Amino acid sequence: QKHPDRSAHPPRYTAAEMRARREGDHRFASVCQTAEMVLGRTLTEAQLRTLMNAYEHLGLPADVLIDLLTWLHREKGVVSRRDIEEQAYLWADMGIFTAEAASEFLARREAEKPLMDSMLRALDMAGRDPAPEEYRYLSGFIRQGFDAEAVELAKERMYARLGKFSWKYLKGILDSWHQKGVHTAAEITAVEPGLRQPQPAPQAKLTPPSDGANLSDWERDWLEEFNAMNRKEGNSHGV
Repeated sequence: QKHPDRSAHPPRYTAAEMRARREGDHRFASVCQTAEMVLGRTLTEAQLRTLMNAYEHLGLPADVLIDLLTWLHREKGVVSRRDIEEQAYLWADMGIFTAEAASEFLARREAEKPLMDSMLRALDMAGRDPAPEEYRYLSGFIRQGFDAEAVELAKERMYARLGKFSWKYLKGILDSWHQKGVHTAAEITAVEPGLRQPQPAPQAKLTPPSDGANLSDWERDWLEEFNAMNRKEGNSHGV
């Protein structure tokens, strides 16, 4: 089984290659037929290329892709090519290469949905499904044992320290609490009682903390990475 290399561009399959694969591989043909039922139309060249990429480049087997397509149709109703592409990369990144793994993943995702929706509300992202990268973060928080109120506390600390939203910074806060063994609001405020004090409103510009003496080790590492990124961007613009 192939595992995706997100840094590598997929091959640029020709129309003839894709047609030959569909005509000569009954498994891929089944994927294409399922996609046409889900999309409600004959596949365009771009849609066929997305499926070929998932099947050939990412290495998702036909039965897994069919599960992915039928799940998308059940969840969203109207499915786009972009939906298929994003979920294919997510499933490949998460190692979902068998029908059993797909079944377990979908069952876990369904069980996580109520708590994930609560976390999205706590993060002021209510009313939509999480994007694949957001799902990775939120699912990780759930597996660590956090609830929506704990995520909201992390958000408050993030804005107090950083002034803007950052998934990586939010994860750093929750990871530090996880290492301390605190996962509920009561446990967290017991070790950091100042969290429930009024917090400043989010600022318009990213302003990382500058007082290194008051930072945790992971925050110092984050700040060094942030400053290095800014220096690199400045140099690329001749500043």
